[in-house]
Amino acid sequence: MSAAVSPRGWDDWNRTANQRTAFYGQYQCYGQGAKTDGRVKWARNLSPTEAAPFMTKAWIDGQQWLPKQPPS
Repeated sequence: MSAAVSPRGWDDWNRTANQRTAFYGQYQCYGQGAKTDGRVKWARNLSPTEAAPFMTKAWIDGQQWLPKQPPS
């Protein structure tokens, strides 16, 4: 991630209730914007197990718009 990402990483838009209803995490991010020093206290790095559900085509409805991979 580039330095365009704020060191805080996330913003609750001055509504602390958002911290209870949203999930703030990152996984295997790198670059200037991925540094976790200064992140908000509710953000965290995910383990591989925690990140796995977010890394599927189904999560982004990718089976509808991503091109099919050629058989290997």
